[in-house]
Amino acid sequence: PFSQSTKIRFETSDPTEVNIKIYTSTGSLLYSDQIKAIKGQNELSINRSQIVNSGIYFYEISTQNEKLVQKMIVID
Repeated sequence: PFSQSTKIRFETSDPTEVNIKIYTSTGSLLYSDQIKAIKGQNELSINRSQIVNSGIYFYEISTQNEKLVQKMIVID
């Protein structure tokens, strides 16, 4: 759970473009971005300004070959 900000860490086997999406619990797209990831460990900061209400959200990290979906909880 997080209140003001959180960091999402992920690893890639090669430098690649990564799509980041955040969805509400009902499946509505709330945030979308594309970043250039380096080989190895990467980190993305999510601020409370990008997610207004407390609740359960899902983030999706995807490359051309892989997709990861995880749950996150935002609290007041």
